[in-house]
Amino acid sequence: MSNALLSVVLTALVAVEHNGVLYGPGQPAGTDFETNELLAKPLLEVGAVEVSKADKAPGTAVVLGPSLDQEKEFLKAWRARLEAEGARLVQDRDGLEAYQATLADARIKLDAETAALAAARTKLDADQATFDAAQAAAAAKKK
Repeated sequence: MSNALLSVVLTALVAVEHNGVLYGPGQPAGTDFETNELLAKPLLEVGAVEVSKADKAPGTAVVLGPSLDQEKEFLKAWRARLEAEGARLVQDRDGLEAYQATLADARIKLDAETAALAAARTKLDADQATFDAAQAAAAAKKK
């Protein structure tokens, strides 16, 4: 719970309990908060926080926090978001693995074509050498 929300409630109440700690007037030093209604008012208006009063008598504790239903809805929404993100990551991983497999296949084909090209170049060089030798022999016979 934000300090701002807690401070708004403290303006109207004597003491507030949050996580087993009492806050408000008359409590030990460091537990009083200054009012910051501008930050907390929207939270109270939309019902993001439920305030339940045990008793209106001075010095009694007030328990603050989201209602159980709100917490359940939040957790359901969070879980759905995490599951959707997990599914997206699985799809991304599967897509990446398929892309990597495609790249590996392309690399194998490229290596085979490179080897065939090198063999053709070697044959061409040998044919050129044979032609050059035959041409030199023909020129030598002419003389």
